[in-house]
Amino acid sequence: MRAITPRRSERRHRRADVPAEALRLYLDSVAERARRAGRCLSALVLCDETGWLVGSLAGDRELDLPRVAAVGRWCAAGLGPLGDELEATGGEDLFAHPLPLHGRALTLTSVGARVRSVRTVAADVARILG
Repeated sequence: MRAITPRRSERRHRRADVPAEALRLYLDSVAERARRAGRCLSALVLCDETGWLVGSLAGDRELDLPRVAAVGRWCAAGLGPLGDELEATGGEDLFAHPLPLHGRALTLTSVGARVRSVRTVAADVARILG
């Protein structure tokens, strides 16, 4: 007799087969979880070592995302503050984390609040981008 195993519920409410769209949906879910926890995470930028925006989410904010990415890369590399972080983010705090992925040096930059678990985000981004 075969044992009946319960079905696992789908963890995602929205799906995408295209990696870029899947990444956008994922970043949106990270920001939504932060909002529900009472943290105002107003933008997320994921860029590579050349500054190319791999994925981003700015909500309703008018931000210069390439500039936010550049400041984030600088800070994540440990080169210290540039002095224009607040100008780049419209006065909000900026948090930057190196995110090595498949031999690439990505940087995750958040504006307004820290990402709760950078390791979890790194693992999820690696899964999405394959």
